[in-house]
Amino acid sequence: MVRIQLNEMNEISRFEPLFIDLLPDDINEQHARILVTMFRLGGFTTLNILTDYLPFLSQPTISIRVAELVNKGYLRKNPELMPMALVLMLDIKNLESRLES
Repeated sequence: MVRIQLNEMNEISRFEPLFIDLLPDDINEQHARILVTMFRLGGFTTLNILTDYLPFLSQPTISIRVAELVNKGYLRKNPELMPMALVLMLDIKNLESRLES
């Protein structure tokens, strides 16, 4: 189990408002927290590791939010790998273009 330190959590929550502003109105704080964490983890992780990095959200809640983000096209599940990997579909250029528009 990964132990996330308070300063890491503060760093993650610091960028949540930016994601909420840049992305359409169909994401909430939990979605933003997952997306920021995915960026922090290099855009590639598993659901178990993501759950470890988000101790204030329950595993079922994270699973639901991840499924919603997959449906919105922000994340992709890579079922070829076991455990199944999550891949961030957003990149810096995509976010920059949203910031400029």
